[in-house]
Amino acid sequence: MTPLTPPISLRAWAFSSDLAAQRAVRRLAGSPRTAPSFDDLAVVCWPADQRRPLAWQARELSGDRRLSGAFWGLLFAHLFLIPISLGAAPSPTADHLDDALGAIGVDADFVDTVRDRIVPGTSALFLLDTTAPATTSAWPPTDAVHLADLRLTAEQSDRLHAGFDDE
Repeated sequence: MTPLTPPISLRAWAFSSDLAAQRAVRRLAGSPRTAPSFDDLAVVCWPADQRRPLAWQARELSGDRRLSGAFWGLLFAHLFLIPISLGAAPSPTADHLDDALGAIGVDADFVDTVRDRIVPGTSALFLLDTTAPATTSAWPPTDAVHLADLRLTAEQSDRLHAGFDDE
């Protein structure tokens, strides 16, 4: 069977303040001539005084191949909302999310890297794209620090789109 979807990359960038990722999206959206086009983009902002981060899909910069919010909800729930076990047995919910995300190529290294860096007082951009990183002056944002990259296989990309296409 020939894959329907080209391989996808999932990339993450961190920012040192809780509003910097949001400002980066506004800058990119405000300069359409230099703004790169992505399949999908999501933002996480974690104010220092909050227990949990705020997250949303940046639809103004997302392309035709964007995913439903369910994908981002699943990913961000696993990254930030499911309690991380401290010496206790892993929770069944966390195990199921590991399995679901693992099936589409989101591995433990990616999860651990993001969890370690995105903490209260920081923010991040998450990008899904079928193309190489944009080479415009607008991307990546100059105040961003690259966190992690995942290159999904064509089969993982198919599973991702089969379960989460925004249609």
